[in-house]
Amino acid sequence: MTRTRAVTALCCIALLVLAGCSALPGTGAGDGGEPYTAAGEPLNVTELQADHRSNVRDASSFTVVAESSSGVGNSSSEGRTVAAVDLESDRIRQDADYETAVDSGDSQRIAGSNTTVYQSNGTIYVRTITTQGNESSTQYQVVDAERSPANLSARFAGLEEHASVLRGANWTQRGTERHDGTTVTRYTANGSEDFDPDALENGNGAEAPNVTAFDATLLVTADGTIRLLTYDVALEARGQRVTAENRVTVESIGETSVSEPDWLDEARNASGADA
Repeated sequence: MTRTRAVTALCCIALLVLAGCSALPGTGAGDGGEPYTAAGEPLNVTELQADHRSNVRDASSFTVVAESSSGVGNSSSEGRTVAAVDLESDRIRQDADYETAVDSGDSQRIAGSNTTVYQSNGTIYVRTITTQGNESSTQYQVVDAERSPANLSARFAGLEEHASVLRGANWTQRGTERHDGTTVTRYTANGSEDFDPDALENGNGAEAPNVTAFDATLLVTADGTIRLLTYDVALEARGQRVTAENRVTVESIGETSVSEPDWLDEARNASGADA
């Protein structure tokens, strides 16, 4: 593996597994609202995920926005993903943009990707546009949702891509506050001692990375809906230091509509799928 590909892989670790954001709204000073858990009561993340999943499903629609950035050596990556789910109309759409820049001396190489996943009436359509310098390519896929290993509805409703961070953090309740017009309970986890790196094991036998810094905030409504998750992480992986920041918001609950992409015919033609 070349150094460029190795660095890109490390940035992918940070973007897809670890990340965070330093802009934290509110102070947790309290607004008199009902907390999700009492002060001093341990946060049961399994129950929280179950409550969150049930609440957004009952609302029939929701949007998850994830923004991330990471750095390793002379490489940096940024990503933004918007997942919109409308269970009532049986439509799900995820738009993901990622860009990686590698500096080498007096030059910089930039690679990026834009992937849209759209699911409706039991069919998943995928368009991926990749760029390398001034060159770009577009690929399409059409998949029967029943044959796909990814349950998109469950994945987004349960915030599965961030489950390892939720499970690995040692959360402390910091009182209630207002966020986006709603009373929420603030939880924080600060310092590498407040994170269990074993939560990052992916089951392939590889050793979990060494987490050297960790700072996270979680905002939860009284009924157990996660509205905001941020986490800053520094770790040692494959002999290199990786830093990452991520911000995840759950918004437009009960108010999300999903638009159909304008490239579905191209996807059907490219894959030979029926309309």
